[in-house]
Amino acid sequence: LFPIIEVLGDLLYTNPPSAPPNLPFDENSPAPDLGVDGSFWVGIERIHSAAKAFDRELWAEQRAGSERVWEILVATGSHTVNTLAKDQRMNFFQELEERGETAILRALDTISTHIQWVLVAGGENMIKNRVLQNFSDKSGGGPYAVPAGSSLENANSPAVKSLTF
Repeated sequence: LFPIIEVLGDLLYTNPPSAPPNLPFDENSPAPDLGVDGSFWVGIERIHSAAKAFDRELWAEQRAGSERVWEILVATGSHTVNTLAKDQRMNFFQELEERGETAILRALDTISTHIQWVLVAGGENMIKNRVLQNFSDKSGGGPYAVPAGSSLENANSPAVKSLTF
């Protein structure tokens, strides 16, 4: 299980795409995965389930006639062996949990990077496209054009004076 969970974490590509996203997203199209495919989360859940099933089958504590590790250890009569076996059992799950947390943290980092990419690169792209549309619009006069007939058009207006002083 250790190599599988490590590979899941290593498969994540934390860098966002180089091309900016087209915003706003089409609500009818599938949502972007933000760098982490949905199967990643299914894989993590299945590994967790497999580890629990493995533990139940291997140890089978308190099940008479199971002939599993627990019964064999109890039959030895050695408290030291039982203690060492329980420690190894705990170490296994602690190690699996730590590797799983590392993979999940990498997935969250990937999602964070992709969200930042959407907000920054997508926002800049959207503004750039809007600005270009404004400059190409002959009637608009650009993004900073003063609309005709506004109070800002007259340099002696109180609005212009309050902005300049």
